[in-house]
Amino acid sequence: MIRYAPYSITDGGRDKAGFTTERNDCTVRAIAIAGQIDYKDAHDLVQWHGRRNKGKTYNSTPLIDSLFPNCRLESLAGLSRCQWTLGQFLKQKLAGRFICFKRGHAFAVIDAIVYDLGTMGTKTKLSQIWKVG
Repeated sequence: MIRYAPYSITDGGRDKAGFTTERNDCTVRAIAIAGQIDYKDAHDLVQWHGRRNKGKTYNSTPLIDSLFPNCRLESLAGLSRCQWTLGQFLKQKLAGRFICFKRGHAFAVIDAIVYDLGTMGTKTKLSQIWKVG
């Protein structure tokens, strides 16, 4: 039984961009990775939408909508949004770039591989999955 999702540990370019002391930036990293843009550009865009340095990002739906005008919320066959798990999502083996949200955290998934700073269990409950590419 697989307990951890396939993953690639990455900071989304944060250190390379000179933001070595930044924290609470999971949404910035997810946007940079899934949107294939530089961390600094993602940081500036999210800051323009109200995020403070080293602060959390709130109300991400309008942010994602405005940054990726052709994005859409994904649905998983036969499941309501409150039942999604990371394992169920990854089993779909969907090609493309996604920004996923769970309570208090955002991360990127590209071609069924999780891109984040650490590992996540397959039973992680997801609240939103946005297809951005």
